[in-house]
Amino acid sequence: MANATKDPVCGMDVNSGQSHYKAEHKGKHYAFCCQQCLTKFNQNPSQYTSKH
Repeated sequence: MANATKDPVCGMDVNSGQSHYKAEHKGKHYAFCCQQCLTKFNQNPSQYTSKH
């Protein structure tokens, strides 16, 4: 996967170039596998970004 990244909510590999589910938090871009993970992230981004 050329633009491989991890979904910060579930840990699934995601192609950030093809994902329809994206968000930005504190200047960093994130890609998600599905709407449900994006929704969870948007409800509390620091819960998922503090791990990194």
